[in-house]
Amino acid sequence: MGEESTLLAASGEPALEHDVRVVDPDTLDEVAADAIGEIWIASPSVAQGYWGRTQETTATFGARLAGSSATYLRTGDLGSLRGGHLFVTGRLKDLIILQGRNFYPHDIELAAERSHPNLRPGYSAAFCVGAERGEQLALALEVSRHHASEDDDTIFHAVRTELASSVGVVPTEIVLLRQNTIPRTSSGKIQRGACRAAFLDGSLDVVGRWSGAPAGGSAESSGPVEEFLRAWVRDELQVEPSELRPETPLADIGLDSLAATRLAVALEGRFGRRVELGELWGQPTVGALARHLASAPVSAPDSSSGVERRERPDVVVDRVTNVSQWPEYRALRQRLDLLDAQDIESPFFQVHEGVTGSHAVIRGRRVVNFANYNYLGLSGDPDVTRAAQDAVARWGSSVSASRVVSGERPVHAALEQELAHFLGVDDALVYIGGHPANVSTISHLFNRDDVILCDALMHNSAVQGAEFSGARRLTFPHNDWRALDAMLQRVRGQHRRALVLIEGVYSADGDIPDLKRFIEVKDRHAAMLMVDEAHSLGVLGATGRGLAEHAGVDPRAVDIWMGTLSKSLASCGGYIAGASALVEYLKYTSPGFVYSVGIPPSNAAAALASLRKLIAEPQRVATLRKRAAYFLARCREEGLDTGASVDTPVIPVIVGDSLRATRLAATLLAAGVNVQPMVAPAVANRAARLRFFVASTHTEQELSQTVRLLVAAMHQLDAGPSVSESAARDLSSTVPA
Repeated sequence: MGEESTLLAASGEPALEHDVRVVDPDTLDEVAADAIGEIWIASPSVAQGYWGRTQETTATFGARLAGSSATYLRTGDLGSLRGGHLFVTGRLKDLIILQGRNFYPHDIELAAERSHPNLRPGYSAAFCVGAERGEQLALALEVSRHHASEDDDTIFHAVRTELASSVGVVPTEIVLLRQNTIPRTSSGKIQRGACRAAFLDGSLDVVGRWSGAPAGGSAESSGPVEEFLRAWVRDELQVEPSELRPETPLADIGLDSLAATRLAVALEGRFGRRVELGELWGQPTVGALARHLASAPVSAPDSSSGVERRERPDVVVDRVTNVSQWPEYRALRQRLDLLDAQDIESPFFQVHEGVTGSHAVIRGRRVVNFANYNYLGLSGDPDVTRAAQDAVARWGSSVSASRVVSGERPVHAALEQELAHFLGVDDALVYIGGHPANVSTISHLFNRDDVILCDALMHNSAVQGAEFSGARRLTFPHNDWRALDAMLQRVRGQHRRALVLIEGVYSADGDIPDLKRFIEVKDRHAAMLMVDEAHSLGVLGATGRGLAEHAGVDPRAVDIWMGTLSKSLASCGGYIAGASALVEYLKYTSPGFVYSVGIPPSNAAAALASLRKLIAEPQRVATLRKRAAYFLARCREEGLDTGASVDTPVIPVIVGDSLRATRLAATLLAAGVNVQPMVAPAVANRAARLRFFVASTHTEQELSQTVRLLVAAMHQLDAGPSVSESAARDLSSTVPA
């Protein structure tokens, strides 16, 4: 259909004549603000029902919300409430159901139209067509008058990639239509039903076509490729091979964007050809993907040069060098434009003035701050600041070289020695940053003969290190040491070395692994264990020594400790700690250390001063634990969903929709609280959240009033307008000037 149109005002009058609700047609619950659902109406002007048709009257005119006795008319229209107005987007009968999941055609059409400039906005139709494998998605898209047939492949690739990444569905059929030929009503609205009928009888004016369905139902064997896919899906996605059938849709096996990237890397390593993500998303089922990969050419040496040459007749040559026209950038721009369209200021890249801790100054206004990792309040501490200033005066602002060449300073060795002693291991090595510490260490120590097993919520830096190593990379369910044990039982004998990657505190959920169990598993299978302590150093344990102290185990039972200096230690950089042989080997051979400039003296001195302060003042850790427990308890008392967070200052409040999370963050900032949303694709849209990082310097009054303000903001968002002025003043009055 064309542009959305306002049907009627749904709020803003002293007494509403019409009670309008937007409802999930399956659960009968109201949907979140701005989300699409079926429009229900209660009004004196609504008819009482059908004459002599009691059952139909009850179903259509007597609809009830879950837990409510009020009755509504189910209009059969789809729409959303935005800013007090109702927008109609289509009919419920147009709802697309694929493998038991509901998709709104308007969402699919909008994403497809924005994927390529040659597609006409408002002139597309998404609908289902029957097939032997069940209902499949088809798209009819009008092209502009400037369209040329040589652009077809680029458009098909852009549409499939955009729909896979932003909507989570891949079309089976795409047809491009000549301008002004798609079926429409006299008022200009797209007729999806008529378009579907014309598609099936072949009467659409088609100028280009793409089909992802297997030609002629051929059952050509995919041999080794299918066997590899079965093994990969079993190990990576924990899907039993017996449940994996050729007709199984890729989305049903958990193939999200991150898993697709891992699969592409694995396929390249196994079969010697690069696999583009568009190829994966372009295949609707497991069988189609296996057949596509089996029929594609394999690498062969170039006889004239001796260099491997990869023949790719199936690749779509992209001659667009303007990044602003790339589908990837357009997808990003679409997400940012959505904030502008909703009149929501972007919560990202907010400029902070002065020292940031439990409070921050944004645009000259002091706010309570939950958007940084200054857990112990040591960033801005006078002693830490003075140490950094003295280091600059003594050694300069940079060491101006790799440490192995001429960048070594006394403060580097002092920091590493005291870190190792504090952690209870032999030695430590400081890198320029936490991300390169993980990437360089993992990719350097392991190679294609090895296997690396990552927790499903492992940080990007560790995941990239595993990918760059070339090792076989498997993912086990979050914090599930039993699943890890079973996976190692299957695969350990096939590889030279094995590495298990976990975190001390997971920064998205704020939960902790059972370290003792993971040590038992890694010992049983002669594997190595690496723990990322970015968010657990200075946080866990009675004296802040991290996960080992919290779990009551000998730190030497863990092979590799990794951590950052930028959180509890109020500086910048990363470290690897463990046995002396490990650290010595990395010091002379790790690319991220050997070929990088050394950490600046000011950062090393600040981290060292913070470490010494942490040791001298363990009460900071006790206070942090007390404040975090208080905030978590207040959240749970109000019925907020805090997920798996326990015993850590990382406390998410899961709100279940990315746009809702962003709106809440903006509302809270206006009221004096800075908290960042975590939204799709970083997490699934249903798991979108606000992440609160509590500091030891927060007061209980600030914490309790923040919870009250959050609850008020959620209620007000559901009702329509932003948070009330009185609720905003309630917190603002406690924020120091």
